[in-house]
This record gives sequence, C-alpha cells and structure tokens, in this order.
Amino acid sequence: VPAGLPRIAFPLAPRTDWGNRALNSFREAFEAQGGSVRGTARYDMALKDFTPVLRPLLAPQVAQAESPTTTASRRRTDVDMIFLVAYPTQGRQIKPTLDFLYADDLPLYATSAIYSGNPDPARDADLDGIRFVASPWTLADPATLTPHADPRLPTAHRQLFALGVDSYLLHAQLADQSP
Repeated sequence: VPAGLPRIAFPLAPRTDWGNRALNSFREAFEAQGGSVRGTARYDMALKDFTPVLRPLLAPQVAQAESPTTTASRRRTDVDMIFLVAYPTQGRQIKPTLDFLYADDLPLYATSAIYSGNPDPARDADLDGIRFVASPWTLADPATLTPHADPRLPTAHRQLFALGVDSYLLHAQLADQSP
C-alpha cells in the first residue's frame, strides 16, 4: 500500500454470493498491495438496525495490561479504513450507524453499488463521506454530457453507454437478467 493510504482494512459485506465475491476480490487486491484485513462483518440484506452487527466489531481493543483507571478509546483503533459492500438502502443505514459508534473519522470506501444513479439529495445525505468509484454517466446530468446517453436508458445502466455501443445495446437485455 502506498505511503499515506490506509494499510489496515475492516470489510463489511452482505451474506450473499455478491458479498462473498466482492469481499474475496477486495481482500486479494488489498493484501497484494501490502494491506492487511482485520476482522470481517457480515450482515443480512434485510437487516434494519446494524448496531448489533457493528458494535462488537468496533468495540475498543483493550490490552490486558492496561490500567483499569485508563480512559478507554470509544472504538477500536487498530483499523485505518472500512470497506463497505452495500446497496444504497443498506448504506443509508450503515453510515449513520458507524458515525453513532464513533467510527465517523475512519475513511469509508464502497463499491459503486452504493449509489443507485438516481439523485435523491434528502436520502443521499446519509451516504455523505462514503468514497466510491463511478463513471460520469452515473453522476452527471445526462443532458450535460457529450455524447448523450439515450434518455430511455435506465439510470442504473448509464455506465454501459460509456463502455461502447455493444454494452449500450445490451442494456435492454439486463432487465430480463436482474434478480
């Protein structure tokens, strides 16, 4: 891991095939760059309150030799970042829970799935501070981009327009394949 970047990650992913693949890919790539993964939190996609999942994993790691009079940290300090695999629905619940559990100072990185591509400023405020990669097609007003994506293209598939005509033309078939 290049100097100045997080070296110790704490991943959080759903208990799904997608979560398994994303977690394994992240772990492999992060460790290949010299990073270390500490602990992993897995969650059920239907979960509404993430406090019971996150609180034990973010609890301070207190050394046994530490004096009982020492003021303990409010959360563990042996991680540099959190890697989040989530859709917007879960992300809007996880980020405020992390803030509540004193992890608001940890950099939070997510997959591009964290943002639906449909702007909703009031609800998206709960995603503020999450770092993720997305193509301009998913973040910008399509009318301001050149060339323009077809306005009939579902927002979630806008990134395909930037990948070329073949991907763009396949978007109609994606609806038939969605879970």
